[in-house]
Amino acid sequence: MIILATEQSNFAIYSVINMTKDNYIAIYIHFVWATKNFENILDKNVRYKLFEHLYRDARLKGIKVVIVNGIDNHIHCLVSLNSTQTIAEVAKQLKGESSHWFNEMYPNHYQKLVWQNGYAAISVSPQAFKKVYNYIYRQEEHHKSHSFETEWQIFEHFSDSE
Repeated sequence: MIILATEQSNFAIYSVINMTKDNYIAIYIHFVWATKNFENILDKNVRYKLFEHLYRDARLKGIKVVIVNGIDNHIHCLVSLNSTQTIAEVAKQLKGESSHWFNEMYPNHYQKLVWQNGYAAISVSPQAFKKVYNYIYRQEEHHKSHSFETEWQIFEHFSDSE
């Protein structure tokens, strides 16, 4: 395994490249999923704890989450897939476990966390890695001027679903 680090602003960007003797694998997927009906459930008091849990739990399950961030009604997650992982499997594990943990951890939260049925999964080339990382890192800033609903419509436009 090789870890590449580059400096940008005040944080380092780490790119995990899975290598074995005969294989080089760099499959990055930008996952996005929303709360059911785009409800604003993930206030600042709870969402960073959720992100930290999602990151740590994913790592324990062999899912290499590079960065996770979001706002009140959705999450962005950049994942480095290995050769045996599927997009559907990773999305199911990330979404299912995170909502279960949240609802167990915050039983008195004003609303139960339920994710939407679907998700977006966009492939990210190694050349676009830094740009996507920064986009996820700056979610709060980005959504001061861009609504998630408009962003979601763009994802739907380029999807393969009918």
